[in-house]
Order: sequence, then structure tokens, then C-alpha cells
Amino acid sequence: MKTGTVDTCALEGAKYAMRGLSIIKQKNPNLHIIVLSGTYNTGRGEEIDLNRVYNENIRTYNNYVLEYCNKIGVDFIDVSTPMTNGKGYFVREWASDRSYHIKQDPYKIWIQVLREYAEKKQAGTWKNYEVMPELGMR
Repeated sequence: MKTGTVDTCALEGAKYAMRGLSIIKQKNPNLHIIVLSGTYNTGRGEEIDLNRVYNENIRTYNNYVLEYCNKIGVDFIDVSTPMTNGKGYFVREWASDRSYHIKQDPYKIWIQVLREYAEKKQAGTWKNYEVMPELGMR
């Protein structure tokens, strides 16, 4: 299989993230690491390379990284699902570039997700997902 293709990019990208996490954990074993999920796109192909960066690949990437975080005991916070329209796409009106870069105001959603994480973490009830939500992508 050729590298950098639609079939390989999610795993290739996740390998970079996992390697970075491994290095950080190795050099700083007591550091509390939090990983945020990758953001989905609006599905507007003219602004992004949908040959590789489409939402199912982003979800696959998130799942690879999530699985690794679960394996090494790192918190993984899904900030991207609350930013979708229920069909697996980032809400177009919230994108500064009509693709996936977030405007300022929707970061309030991230803040709420991070507050919920902090509350659960302090209460000892935080648990990573086992798998990312489907979001109607299939």
C-alpha cells in the first residue's frame, strides 16, 4: 500500500501522535497528559483535500490515538463530537474557513467539555471512551 493515501493517512498520522506521546511519557513519567480529539470538517471539498482528510479518516485517526491513550493511561477528551451537526460534520457556520478551523465563539463548547472533564476528573469518575461515536457517518 502506498503511503500518504486515503488508506494509510489516519494510521500514519496517529503513529506520529503516538510516538510523541511515548517520548513525552518516557521523559516525564509523572506528567499528567491530556489529548484532545482531532476536529471533523464541514464536508466542503474545495477548501480541503478530501482525498485524505475526510471525516471517517479523522474518526479513524481519533480511534487509533484514543486506543493508544487507553493503553498508556492518558486522558483523551472528545471535543469534536459536540461540534458536529449530528451527521458527522463540523457545523459549517462555526468554521472560519468553511472547512474545519474553528471561529472564536464556538470555543465556548470546548470550554464546557473541558469543564465537564475537570469536574469528573476531580470526582474520580472520568473515563475515556472505548471508541469514538459513529455520528451517522456510516
